[in-house]
Amino acid sequence: MVLHSLRAQATKADDAALREVKMKMNVAYCIAKEELPFTKFKPLTVLCKKNSADITPSYDNHVRCGEMIATIADDMKLGLAEEIAGSHYLSVMIDGDTDASNKECEMVYVQIIMNGKPVNKLVGQQELQHGHALGVLQAKKTAFEQLGQETDWISKLVGFGADGAAVNMGHRGGVIAVLKEEVGEHVIPWHCMPHSPKSQRELQAVGIMLGVHHISNPSSVKGTRWIHVECALHALLKPSGQDEQIKCEMERAEFCAFSHFMADVFAELGSISQILQANDLILPKASAELQRTVSELEGMKLRPKPGGMLEKFLSSQPEGETVMFQV
Repeated sequence: MVLHSLRAQATKADDAALREVKMKMNVAYCIAKEELPFTKFKPLTVLCKKNSADITPSYDNHVRCGEMIATIADDMKLGLAEEIAGSHYLSVMIDGDTDASNKECEMVYVQIIMNGKPVNKLVGQQELQHGHALGVLQAKKTAFEQLGQETDWISKLVGFGADGAAVNMGHRGGVIAVLKEEVGEHVIPWHCMPHSPKSQRELQAVGIMLGVHHISNPSSVKGTRWIHVECALHALLKPSGQDEQIKCEMERAEFCAFSHFMADVFAELGSISQILQANDLILPKASAELQRTVSELEGMKLRPKPGGMLEKFLSSQPEGETVMFQV
């Protein structure tokens, strides 16, 4: 009888300890998910206790928080590795990025079929050792290796998605060329349609093509303090020797009309961009939306978009004044 009672008490103690560990693991996951500093772990566990949760102050420090997050990450990686290993075929998508220390990295994603639907999963962020095609491909391989389990992903590869940079899509020396040589000609490349240039180098190249040889770094105007707006205005108004010319150009009615027209164009492109990024997107819907977008853009050549920015701008012009610009 005494032994049975001791076992029951031990079981209750184990259940209570397990519940406490779950709560602390959930707090650690929230910190990682919201990108909060690990030092927030202790005050958040104190908050749980204040809200009547049965939780003790043991392990409530930033070091233990980091250990819990690492454990969660390892478990999630193993789960993803098992999903990839169980897939018959897959596609890989990459995108350039920088980490917190401003080092150049590659974000690696995998697209697999789960329950009959395509699902995108983040494999990892891997630092680039070299910026050429072999360096990018090696970063991708390393990201899969760090899942902690063999997935045989490269033999299941049927598609590769990236931006249109030559290092990715070059038919002679790009990543896709190396992949086809290593895996086979059956690998289908596709451009990331919603992708836009991010690097200062690409921005400078676009500026030169447009005849603007001085490009000011853009700054966000969405900050919560006036200093953010001030920095943005300084970037816009930075002397470049072309200020007067730009000012005159921007004051022309044709320029204003064309700007409103482009706002309507980018509204359509932004809409199709969001649709094409949906995880549950299927080919018939993508095809239909692309055809709709093309029809809308073709229609804008003939008339302003009903209810659009250009229509509103033209309706605000003085009666009898005509604004002409070439589409």
